[in-house]
Amino acid sequence: MTETANRVVEKARGACDAVIAAEAAVVDRERRFPRHSIEALAGAGLAGLTVPMQFGGLGGGAAEFVRVVKEIARACGSTAMVYVMHVCGTMPIVAVASDAQKSELLPPLASGEWLATLAFSEPGSGAHFYAPVSRAAARSDGFVLQCDKSFVTSAGEADLYLVSTQSPSAASPLESDLFMVRRSDAGITVKGRWEGIGLNGNASAPMRFDGVVLQESARLGPEKSGLTTMLQAGVPWFHLGVSAANIGLARAALDASITHSKARKYEHNGQRLADIPGIQALLAEMSQPVAAARAYRSNDSSATPRPARSWPRRTTCSRNSSPRYCSAFRGVRRLGGGQRADAQRGNLWGIVPAACETDEPATCPMNDARH
Repeated sequence: MTETANRVVEKARGACDAVIAAEAAVVDRERRFPRHSIEALAGAGLAGLTVPMQFGGLGGGAAEFVRVVKEIARACGSTAMVYVMHVCGTMPIVAVASDAQKSELLPPLASGEWLATLAFSEPGSGAHFYAPVSRAAARSDGFVLQCDKSFVTSAGEADLYLVSTQSPSAASPLESDLFMVRRSDAGITVKGRWEGIGLNGNASAPMRFDGVVLQESARLGPEKSGLTTMLQAGVPWFHLGVSAANIGLARAALDASITHSKARKYEHNGQRLADIPGIQALLAEMSQPVAAARAYRSNDSSATPRPARSWPRRTTCSRNSSPRYCSAFRGVRRLGGGQRADAQRGNLWGIVPAACETDEPATCPMNDARH
């Protein structure tokens, strides 16, 4: 790693050791939003990891982002996903916002005063998040939003939502706009709570934007530029972040399994699980896909995302990390006898989803393009 990457990883590790790992179990068990963990990351300067230094950020790139997310995910998957979506909601502003918008919005996002997220997918288009069915209405001094969003990470907790809709004059769902909606804007409601399997603290829920009145300055980029901005400045960071979180969780599962196999002994002969050839083979089987995913991701994040060339490759990497994540957790369930128990760093054993009993990556909750 470069010196810069080493520094930011140490910052992330410090926040994990001091706060995030200690809160992971209760965050998962009580479905509690990891507010203290997010504040710890902000206190370490990591809320602005990828924000240019002129706006108070660290000026980091994809390599630093991936390594930080892996470190966070090893401690708490929910915190990692909230952090990933904060970066995904911030980077389109970095990429295409006007100078005035950047000056107003990036400093509080970089400091952690504000938490950002994406609000893209809708019931009518499902995983085709890039094709909203809702349409913004134009008014003399701005716009009115009327839309339902299927899943929004940090729903009701974020301070800034990047919301997609069709442009007022759109001829198809692909002619969209992105709007920056603040939590204080009237007409925003959260519809329910996250009831999934694992990642229980990320506050992912449907949201309604009901007659939200916005000024012209709330639109991000030119008219009908939403799709381009999503694909060039949002999706690449999302795929990098999700795959890094997969790898971090899988690595934590492997570490917990190794620790358990070394500590667990048979009372009648003193033999450790780690001394049994079959257990050694299982640990090796778990470690190989994790190492492969880490190598692939490290190579792919060596430079800032350039979606025109590499977005399909990053999509493939994100999907490839999911079966490796599942493979590692299947090993955890086998090694631990299928019983739920708190692992050394967070509630890792409790996070193992039943869907990971299958080899089909589409069923894995970490392989989700719903945002």
